[in-house]
Amino acid sequence: MSEAPSQERRPRASLRHWLEYGALRALGGVLSLFPWRVASAVGAAVGTLGYRPLRIRRRVVDYQLALAFPELDARARRRIALRSYEHLGRVAVEMAIVSKLKRGTSLDLFHPAVGWEHIAGPLSQGQGVIMVSGHLGNW
Repeated sequence: MSEAPSQERRPRASLRHWLEYGALRALGGVLSLFPWRVASAVGAAVGTLGYRPLRIRRRVVDYQLALAFPELDARARRRIALRSYEHLGRVAVEMAIVSKLKRGTSLDLFHPAVGWEHIAGPLSQGQGVIMVSGHLGNW
């Protein structure tokens, strides 16, 4: 007789976690009322607050960047860290509001696909296509 897999108990969310979640949901709701570029820029600004003055996980980020880029000076690594925090804030807001966009407008936010004819051609002939891609982010 085999045992059922043990299920680890997830820690309960604290009141602080629920308040943070509520605040982020409210921010996403408010930002969905603004144009995409404005909301995205606000997200970048919020991300910047995580770097400074809040310093969220800043020591970890600084340490990991020093390991990853030993050839860069501290100023260059700080610039990378700040841009990373901006990116995280921007993406968080964009993901929170993308579902609120009018139908069909989200594709307008992306650059057109290059080389799409290599996909469309075989598909139009009933052939399959295998696609492989790296995850490049949005910057």
